[in-house]
Amino acid sequence: MCRSNIILAVAGATEPEQPWPHVVLGTFHKRATVLAAFLYRCPATKQTVQGFIAEELSDPNAYEAVECLACRRMHFVNPATGKVLGEDDE
Repeated sequence: MCRSNIILAVAGATEPEQPWPHVVLGTFHKRATVLAAFLYRCPATKQTVQGFIAEELSDPNAYEAVECLACRRMHFVNPATGKVLGEDDE
């Protein structure tokens, strides 16, 4: 009995749901996700960084939380304009 089964048996819990329902035995179902790429300027390093979003934007004024590849912090970026929330206009 593996450790997770022992923990479930002791706690009296049921088997947890599969965390990634679109993954089955290392293969993907026919569902594909299209990533949209956009550019923005990191406010910490002043570098131009490429960001990605997985869903289509319904509001062109919406900001998305993205992890910056330059500084590894989270920034709120408008993918349509590339503007970072709280960034000073230069």
